[in-house]
Amino acid sequence: MRTRHARLMLTAAFATLLAAGCATGPIKAAYQISEGNEQASRALEHIRNQLAVDPQAQIVVVAFGKGLDFLLQDAKDAGGYPYALVVEDLHGQGVRFEACAITLRTRGIDPGRLDPETVVVPSGMDELARLQTREGYAYLKP
Repeated sequence: MRTRHARLMLTAAFATLLAAGCATGPIKAAYQISEGNEQASRALEHIRNQLAVDPQAQIVVVAFGKGLDFLLQDAKDAGGYPYALVVEDLHGQGVRFEACAITLRTRGIDPGRLDPETVVVPSGMDELARLQTREGYAYLKP
């Protein structure tokens, strides 16, 4: 009985691996930005590179904690370049930007201060978990 159960488990595991290896459709990536503007700048560069190689990639950027700062209107990178221009460009290429409502509330940030391309989600961490488990997104944290 144990041998049969083990054989069934191995067969199921193999079928899962085979299906994953044969997956079709666009690459889906969820980027976590939670550490501030330096991490946001790295992530935006990675996203640009990813889209240059694979323009069909589906990308979601989930920002919370200090990582949300780059999505605020008038936010600029270390060189003084407005993040809004990069966000607008990437949004035009299909990248979705999401901000955590819990972070907004706990930090006292008015959602109206967010870049207009940004969607507010109830929880950044819950959104990342949902994207991974229910929508098949790969988790990336630059």
